[in-house]
Parts: sequence; structure tokens; C-alpha cells
Amino acid sequence: MRSAATRRQLVRADYAASASGLAEAMLAGSVAVVAPTCPDGLARGRDGYAHWRDQGSACIVCFPVNHLGSTLTALTAARSDGSHIVVNLCSDGGGIPRNVTLRMGLTLVE
Repeated sequence: MRSAATRRQLVRADYAASASGLAEAMLAGSVAVVAPTCPDGLARGRDGYAHWRDQGSACIVCFPVNHLGSTLTALTAARSDGSHIVVNLCSDGGGIPRNVTLRMGLTLVE
């Protein structure tokens, strides 16, 4: 496995930092696989594992690392003068299905 980020996330989730650990995480539903044929672009559980296996492991995986509660708290936080702490958002354009910056971030624009 070449991705240090994938290995790191597997270890954080108590899986082995290996292909077998990744497969176990997929089957447990802890990791999603980018699959354009799925309605939301992500395959989970057995479907995710099957897609990953069928692609020879040459696909993008997604870990649940951005929690909505903490994200919204940070984005809506304000200083004592009322100015926002987070004043800018950026995105790669939303090419990966889990990238919700454009869809959700624009709801916070005044």
C-alpha cells in the first residue's frame, strides 16, 4: 500500500496498515470506495469491497474523517466583535463525492 494517509487512517481506526486491513475496514463499513455507478458515488460494505477488488485495488477510498458537528461549529464560530473566525472556504471543485464544500459550504455564505 503506497498511501501513507491510508495507512495512517487504518491505524487510527484500529485496522492493520495493509491491504488486508483495508479490506477488513471496507467490509465493516468503516471505509467507502469511490464508485461512479453508485447513487451518491460511494460504495460501502460488501459492495465497496467488491468494487475495490474488481478494480484491482486501483480506486479511491474515503475515511469518515470530517465530522459535521465539529465542522459546523468551526464554520459558524464568531469573535466577540461578531466577525467570523472562518472567513474563506476552498475546494478542489468537488470532484470526489465526499467533497461537500461547494454544496454545503455555500449555505454559510452571507
